[in-house]
Amino acid sequence: MKIFISKLDAAKRQLETSLKIFFYDGDPVSVHTLMHTSYEILTQLCANQGVESIINEGLKKFIREDKQKEIKIKLNEAKNFFKHSGYDSNKNIEFNPEINPILLWDSCRLYKILTTEYTPIMSIFHMWFVLKNKEIISDEKLKETLNTFNYTNYLDIGNKKHFLETMLPIAEKTIPIETIR
Repeated sequence: MKIFISKLDAAKRQLETSLKIFFYDGDPVSVHTLMHTSYEILTQLCANQGVESIINEGLKKFIREDKQKEIKIKLNEAKNFFKHSGYDSNKNIEFNPEINPILLWDSCRLYKILTTEYTPIMSIFHMWFVLKNKEIISDEKLKETLNTFNYTNYLDIGNKKHFLETMLPIAEKTIPIETIR
């Protein structure tokens, strides 16, 4: 049976699947590869509307123009290594899975810009990411997120699976998804 899928729907499916793998502590290489496929689509769709990803915006604002290409190559090193076997088929790279949550967060943000909504799993990830990184999140964004989700302090952000499974029924029923930014 054939199915017809738009680029945006493909990106959404890939992003939601990578989020599930992430929350269940699945393979970080698989999370990275699947998420990056979605991220590329979302980045291009947003660029078509004049909106930059956080990574691209940061490169343009903070990195010297003559160094931007070098930095982009380094940022895409793992993605390209995992997807292609060409010239480096006998090499190894050092991969830091700590980049995954940042790219997942930016992917969710780009999806929200394009659609004006989050899906339940994207909403839960947004909350998890803000709570996990509250020392770097602006006070305004932290307060907005906590209020939107009616956050309770008993949730353990260290146990991602439990966090997801606790929040998912709530997100599917009560979170005003259109209000999450």
